[in-house]
Amino acid sequence: MNSGYIQELLNKKGYILLPDGDYTITETLFIGSDTMLVMSPKVRLIRRANIPIFGTIPYSRNIWIKGGVLNGQGPGLSSDSYANISYIFQSEHITLENVVFLDTLGSHSIDINASKDVSILNCRFLGYKVNTPEPFREAIQIDFASANALPIFPPDSPYYDLACCENIRILGCTFDKSERYPAPLNAIGTHSQPNSTEKSRNILIAGNVAKGSGGVGAYGFFVNCVNFRNVKIIDNLVEGYTRFVRIYSNKTEFRADGTKITDGTNSYCDNIQIAGNTATLYERYMANGVYGISYNGVPHRNIQVMNNIFISNKLDSLKTHYMADFNLVNNVVVTNNTNNMVFENPIRITDCTSYCVYNNNYFSNL
Repeated sequence: MNSGYIQELLNKKGYILLPDGDYTITETLFIGSDTMLVMSPKVRLIRRANIPIFGTIPYSRNIWIKGGVLNGQGPGLSSDSYANISYIFQSEHITLENVVFLDTLGSHSIDINASKDVSILNCRFLGYKVNTPEPFREAIQIDFASANALPIFPPDSPYYDLACCENIRILGCTFDKSERYPAPLNAIGTHSQPNSTEKSRNILIAGNVAKGSGGVGAYGFFVNCVNFRNVKIIDNLVEGYTRFVRIYSNKTEFRADGTKITDGTNSYCDNIQIAGNTATLYERYMANGVYGISYNGVPHRNIQVMNNIFISNKLDSLKTHYMADFNLVNNVVVTNNTNNMVFENPIRITDCTSYCVYNNNYFSNL
């Protein structure tokens, strides 16, 4: 059975129960409004071409995909066949539940682009092959509508309007290695910015269990916040990342047609809450808990780091490192965190206004 068979079912919309078995995917499956696709763990969609397995039709709504295994590298497919496994584009009210994303090659397991009310629930992201020259991509990307971000239409397409995401929930998911590849290098976030004042907003990342794979270049994050507003990162259990959360901006911004400017000042993060997490981190940088920095001269603002446990796994290699390090971030609260850093004050504040740091406990024997 192949992609054509599944596409015929998807075209009918409604409730679709896919029979158990292996399906060869050589063409992207397009899923539209009012569709519920249910698969058992015995359903495997096996990618055999350099294309995404699934994509939503723009302006679709009310889609639920439940179960199944999406295999990003089927037999005979080269390990450098980099592509998303799936994307959600200009759509709303989308749920993916209990889906296994296996062996993602160099891009995103899910690219959530310019979409609203998206829930990723209890999914597993197993195995990731890094594209070494471009190690910045995340297993789950929260992105904006630009021809550079998701080049599936002509650059002048009206679908590319720099719209961002809203109301995104990533709950109870697992990020880990597969039999073939290590765990995703970067779990969640984004790595580029729109040339507009719009931001992705209202993002909840909670109750996930993640095992990172160290670092490549400047990357290796559980969450990379870029141009986000109203984010809660709470009650996650993670290990093996070089940084738990990075809050970041720079001057490069992309227009709708995919061209870029290099002197942008639109991007910053606002209202990021990081609370109740436990992170055992792979020591690589001086800042390996929460790192906030702005390279476009615009301060991030309203960042809270509360009630977390941060543990470094290699205290002997870097004697000076930081549980939290903020550069050009205004209105910062760091309180009631516990960590095993080995010097007196592992919180660094640089060029920040209105910050409050108290009741943080430092233990060297965690």
